[in-house]
Amino acid sequence: MRPKPGEEGRDAVDKLLELLNRYRNRIIDAHAHVGPDQRFLMWATPEAVLEVYGRYGIRAGLFSSTISLLAGAREGNRHVLEAARAHPGRILPLYSLNPLEPGCLEELERDAGSYVGVKFHPDYFHVQPSHHLALEALKRVAELGLPLMLHSYDGCAEAEKVARALPELKVVAYHMGGVRWRECLKRLSALENTLVEVSSSVAEPGMVAAAVEELGADRVLFGSDVPYLEPAVSLGKIFDADLSERDLENVLWRNAEGLIGDALLRR
Repeated sequence: MRPKPGEEGRDAVDKLLELLNRYRNRIIDAHAHVGPDQRFLMWATPEAVLEVYGRYGIRAGLFSSTISLLAGAREGNRHVLEAARAHPGRILPLYSLNPLEPGCLEELERDAGSYVGVKFHPDYFHVQPSHHLALEALKRVAELGLPLMLHSYDGCAEAEKVARALPELKVVAYHMGGVRWRECLKRLSALENTLVEVSSSVAEPGMVAAAVEELGADRVLFGSDVPYLEPAVSLGKIFDADLSERDLENVLWRNAEGLIGDALLRR
């Protein structure tokens, strides 16, 4: 008997809901934000973001503050630490490192134990991470044992340069190269100190499956870019990849746990 119209869609939705329930409160979001963004008349309070997490069963996220991008990195770092202290174990803070801001690196060295990683956004910070000033700072990040979260809409050209220059540094390519995601996978394929995070408005069929095939499931991370995107966008990409149970668990939370080490246990 042929299925009735709409039955295939309902079956697909039921399967997705079953997966979300199975992994409820285990998923870790590798790319999240708190704070205001006047461009969109938006204020992403910690409580609002965690309410969204509750809908999807997301256990915790790696957060930076929008203030770091739009006003000043050091002020944003204070903001994200406040949010993390108010919501321990759920908001895991990233240190936004702008090497052009005086005292930024010294502040990181002093407070490194408070953060689970370092965020670097070339466009907002107006400096490329492969610039010699930035590389000197990132060398210290590697020595501190913190991973680098690097925006990569350039097809991961800068991520490749940094990963080659600092092989001891774990480099996470946020947004997996954007529209140039195929180029990103080729650039990073042989660089074992790199991972990719899948959030962006680019949602081409097969992109997560291609990332897992090219890099391995242990180098792909779920991220949402909340509040700029709903977690459903990235979850849809990942569930569409038809991964094995083990690979799916790696992408949804095990890789993030491995990346930030025992930082979860400290919170």
